[in-house]
Amino acid sequence: MGFLKQKRDTIKLITKKELIKTVHAVWRETYFIRKGEKWFDYGKEAIYEKLLKLDSNATAEDVKDIIGNDSWTNLKCDECETNGLDVIIQVGQEPDYNSSTVNLCIDCSVKATSLLKGIICLGGGSFVCSPKCIIKNRASSQLFINPAPSLK
Repeated sequence: MGFLKQKRDTIKLITKKELIKTVHAVWRETYFIRKGEKWFDYGKEAIYEKLLKLDSNATAEDVKDIIGNDSWTNLKCDECETNGLDVIIQVGQEPDYNSSTVNLCIDCSVKATSLLKGIICLGGGSFVCSPKCIIKNRASSQLFINPAPSLK
């Protein structure tokens, strides 16, 4: 999958429902060899044909039954290690063997955002920096630390 795509930085919302909906396309991208127009092996093509038959009511369990494992639809937070999530925020490069990518659940995303809003401000004195604050203070390269907000 990833070795065919150009790496670029991204922030995306990933849902289990979207993984189920696109699993056939990702499977094909991963196991179909464009040079020579052939499949990695016959078993991969047979799985692809079954994935194509999934309808809009398909579940992660349906995909698991076809592929043999849940790795194609399982969402896990890399911070708190919660498994089986319905939604995550993916930050970094397109996932690949050598990519810099992190998947965060909603709770860990909120904690990370709160930390950024509360402790790093290039302009100092305000809870959240505005673009004007950053531009104005970029030349001085000053870093001001504010108290972190409480999570309510």
